Amino acid sequence: MKKHILIIGLICTLLHFSYPIPLSVANIPNKNIKQENDITNGNILIGATFLGSYEFPITIRKIMLNEAKKKKIDLITKVAGSNSTQTEQIKEMINKKVDVLILNSADFEGNTEGINLAVKENIPVVVVNTLVNSNKPVSYIGSNDIEAGEISMQFIAEKLSKKGNIVILKGKAKQSSTIQRGLGINNTIKNYPEIRVLEEVSAQWSKQEAYYQMEKLYEKYGESINAVVAHNDEMALGASNFLIDKNLRNDILLIGTDGINDALKALKNGEIDATVYQDAEGQAKLALEAALVLAKGGTIAKSYFLPYKLVTEENVDYFIK
Repeated sequence: MKKHILIIGLICTLLHFSYPIPLSVANIPNKNIKQENDITNGNILIGATFLGSYEFPITIRKIMLNEAKKKKIDLITKVAGSNSTQTEQIKEMINKKVDVLILNSADFEGNTEGINLAVKENIPVVVVNTLVNSNKPVSYIGSNDIEAGEISMQFIAEKLSKKGNIVILKGKAKQSSTIQRGLGINNTIKNYPEIRVLEEVSAQWSKQEAYYQMEKLYEKYGESINAVVAHNDEMALGASNFLIDKNLRNDILLIGTDGINDALKALKNGEIDATVYQDAEGQAKLALEAALVLAKGGTIAKSYFLPYKLVTEENVDYFIK
């Protein structure tokens, strides 16, 4: 019940008018999505390719597979760590004559070839979670990563009383989440001239790499580090592990983004200070529902944004599953 209330609350506050997820949860008519053809779900084949082996896209994929099973939709899913692999996966799905392609892009710039090939074959493309530099997808479904960066940096700025030194753990350089979360962080830092960024380093979205990078950063800057802002929760957890190992956890503030289960539990246990939650369930269900509507000849809006939410020790119990 708690989960259903959360989904309905998100729907009511979307940055763009959004399709209810699902209709059985929020029985609200939507003029942006129009279903036309009476095609049974069993006759529909949807292909989906996801970014790498990272916790958040893994969660989206898992939820989408469960939802497809419930709705009796044939869903092919693949995981790719690079643009070239993802493009080959898209070609394979085109050959299998999927009705709709769902794309969680490995790179902001690099998937135009696959998108163009799908569009050439009249296969609509729905982008989920990560953006692509193309206007050819029918719709984007996800969250505003600039907002995530702004929320995380605002939290740290307030906790530091607007003064201090931070380090930033970034994701992979060419991915939209890295680019936009970085923009959001920078947008907020401009308002706090006494907050200094000691260094930004990429930890590749990885817990292990974040541990290593945090070790190097601490060797370099030591006690002058007051806070760590990580672009995702896995990197925040890696940094936390290092700080705990060195008995430094209580000396340095730490925030992540995504609200994955492990991060929520770590927050509950005092291992991180906050995370910025995005709704994996909402994105997964909405992307699949949008693909289903397109496969049946319907229409959907160009974008659907689900808002981020700051999670702290005060409200973490609400988000823990």
